[in-house]
Amino acid sequence: MDRRNVAMLFWKKENNDYIYSALYASSIAKELAEKSSSESFVDQRTDLWESSRQYEDLAYNVMTELYCKDKNRARTLLMTEVEGYNYTTILEIAEKFTLMKFMGHAACQSRLDKIWKGEKLSYTSNVKAITAAFMPMLIMCLVKINDNKVESTESPDTSCQHEKRPNWMIIYHFYNSPRIKFVFHLMAYMVMIVIFCLFILTDLHPMSDKNPSIYEYMVYAMAGSLMIEEIRQAFVIKQMSRNLMTWFSFWTLYEIVMYSMFLTSVFLRLTLSADKFYHTRMMYAITLGLFIVNGMQFFLASKHIGPKVIMIGRMMYDILFFILIFAVFVFGFGIVYQATMYPNSKLGFQLFKEIIYMPYWQLYGELFLPEFEGKEPSTCSHDVTIYSKGNIARCPEVNQINTLLLAIYMVVTHIILVNILIAMFSNTFTKLQNNNELVWKFHRYSLVQEYYDKSMLIPPLIILSHMVSMVKCIYLKCRGITHRHNMFKMKRTDLSNKVEEKAVYRYFNLPARMRRYHAKTMEAEKDELEASYEQDNELNLQEQFDLLSSEMDSMQENQFKTLLAINQLKEKQQKLLIVDVNSKTHGQIFVPMEVPIKR
Repeated sequence: MDRRNVAMLFWKKENNDYIYSALYASSIAKELAEKSSSESFVDQRTDLWESSRQYEDLAYNVMTELYCKDKNRARTLLMTEVEGYNYTTILEIAEKFTLMKFMGHAACQSRLDKIWKGEKLSYTSNVKAITAAFMPMLIMCLVKINDNKVESTESPDTSCQHEKRPNWMIIYHFYNSPRIKFVFHLMAYMVMIVIFCLFILTDLHPMSDKNPSIYEYMVYAMAGSLMIEEIRQAFVIKQMSRNLMTWFSFWTLYEIVMYSMFLTSVFLRLTLSADKFYHTRMMYAITLGLFIVNGMQFFLASKHIGPKVIMIGRMMYDILFFILIFAVFVFGFGIVYQATMYPNSKLGFQLFKEIIYMPYWQLYGELFLPEFEGKEPSTCSHDVTIYSKGNIARCPEVNQINTLLLAIYMVVTHIILVNILIAMFSNTFTKLQNNNELVWKFHRYSLVQEYYDKSMLIPPLIILSHMVSMVKCIYLKCRGITHRHNMFKMKRTDLSNKVEEKAVYRYFNLPARMRRYHAKTMEAEKDELEASYEQDNELNLQEQFDLLSSEMDSMQENQFKTLLAINQLKEKQQKLLIVDVNSKTHGQIFVPMEVPIKR
């Protein structure tokens, strides 16, 4: 028996936490496979990757059995704290170790969908929810309220609802749902961008000429509150995940640069004089461009556009690695150009700029042929005493080898390197396009968690929410209360252990045809997570016969157990109490007689 079989044997002997243990084993195997990069561990790395996929598939299949049997308990189990693993949840370990297949399970996505739309408002469509968000008087008419207590017995009504709970509680749950928070934060961000554009394009003057306008102060308030919110998320949300990609992802680094540029712009705005104010204008313009591009993060909420934004982030990493290869050729040919065309140049930063200037712009088709062929313009000079003063440019030296080097450089960069870069982009696009929906589903967890924890107040009013949260946190710390309501964290019950154990038993004891039928049933949930299952029309007659046979065997086994229990009851000696009560007699005690049942 090899190690994999021994590990599977120990996994089956678990009393609880089957799904979490399988995901944890998959994570360990995945981490070991990524670290065993030496050529001497090729076979071991292959086995580790296979073990990782096997345990992730095992957790996926057990969750499928549980979800087909009871959807609500399956969704609850995903958010249940596991005591043996530092009180983390199944979704947390799937996000931490990038287990995309499990995160794409219908149970995970339906749970995230309920949190995103609101636990009590999951039946309301996006169009109706957005309409009601801007017209509160229509909330009771457009929003469908689903109560967990009656969810299984009656469907939500589309008419105006008359609930027992106060109307303000329904309104609170509606505006506190992550979906509505996302809509209002998107609108606030767009308003900030418009105001930012207005004061940079029309009303940006030095402090000595004019004081900052009201638009500029509004941008300060909104951008500052957004920066504080990002810092709060870094300490509240992202500290719960030890995944380094959460900290050092592309968008996190991008936001650090963006807010650093904003603070630098404000500092220059308040300190530079009028003659150097163009530096302030330049920094503000670049910062505005960064804020506009940062708005692409809102596209992550879209199932169709979100994967394209993720592709852009992946391609940026491809560019960073490929720039190193380009830099070798740019510096190599640039030094040759500079040494032959402008010999004995003066040492300084200008020399570094001239080395990379021509080869860099030649990448985009600017060849500088007049300089290479010796066609001197009238605005340059060969006299060192003239061009050294900086009043006129230096004329390039004519060298026949430069034309040949230019031809070689264009072949290498345009035909070889550029096409390699295009091929890398195509490869990245193809890999992500094949599983773009799975990638989007995985990143959706972070998006839902972010807006679930975010305040319903928009910038700059969100700063008030931060103050209230700080006071509340201090109060709870003083009272010794550490637990607060969180839909991403739930306490575990004994019922969860039994439900999970039954799902494992069904998975290992059901026939293969039945498991295949369940798997295809899960795949039937395509666009609507709560839609009815489609019929499995791909089973041929033999497979349908095998499926029916397995169901008949299960029914016969249950019938046999029932008959056996009845016979055991009949075989037992039972006694009846027969009491003869005389209605005419009062105050007398009658002793019952014990008579055995006649068989």
